Amino acid sequence: MNSLILLFIIIVTGREGKCNNKLMKMEDIEVLTFTGNKKICVGGDATDQSFVVVRIQCENRWFSGHQVNWKCNADLDTKKQLVVSDYKIKCEESDDAVLTNTCKVEYMLNYYPPPDLSTVIFVAFFFFGALMIRDYYDRGYMA
Repeated sequence: MNSLILLFIIIVTGREGKCNNKLMKMEDIEVLTFTGNKKICVGGDATDQSFVVVRIQCENRWFSGHQVNWKCNADLDTKKQLVVSDYKIKCEESDDAVLTNTCKVEYMLNYYPPPDLSTVIFVAFFFFGALMIRDYYDRGYMA
């Protein structure tokens, strides 16, 4: 009887493993969530720090006929201004389908870009110009 129960547990466990790694067409996958070693940082100017991307979730936006266009969002373990970008999803393929449990995402991790100098100068000029016009108007130089 004990060996029958053990055999039943092995068969059920084997089936659960196959369910987690099923074959699907890439365009039929609605959402992929990546945690642990399923996310790989491949570059960027913030990779030298110990920032951790906790989770990346990618949503299938549309299928162009050749490839899936994904919209991905990342959860970071820091409040720093970082940008996770250039997502590339890779899965092991079998015929025209992928093994869902083999998918990984590669990404770039960069510091959020500060505004360029021309934007800062324009905003300062606009602000101080508005103050000057208001001052001229308050003094009665402009009617």
